[in-house]
Amino acid sequence: FDTGLASLDFTRIKQLNFANPSFRKFPCMELAYEALEKDGTMPAVLNAANEELVKLYLDAKIRLTDIAEGVEMAMKKHKVVKNPTLNDILEADKWAREQTLSS
Repeated sequence: FDTGLASLDFTRIKQLNFANPSFRKFPCMELAYEALEKDGTMPAVLNAANEELVKLYLDAKIRLTDIAEGVEMAMKKHKVVKNPTLNDILEADKWAREQTLSS
């Protein structure tokens, strides 16, 4: 698969600099930190809601800014299952997708 771009050679990079992210500019990043903090089934909810909302955005059915709002709404409605089983995670994923598409 040729992208036409030169490959990145990390052995030639002498220094990388990173800045703290702006949660105002990147609200989904703040939601990701929140999902990690809440743990359990919350990361699955964030991921599923985000995937469905991105599809809606790519189909020009919602605005880009609606993605973060929709993910946040799903996360607020979700009741976290701590120490989830695989079935709990799959159920949370399914719930978040249905919740997102019904809103």
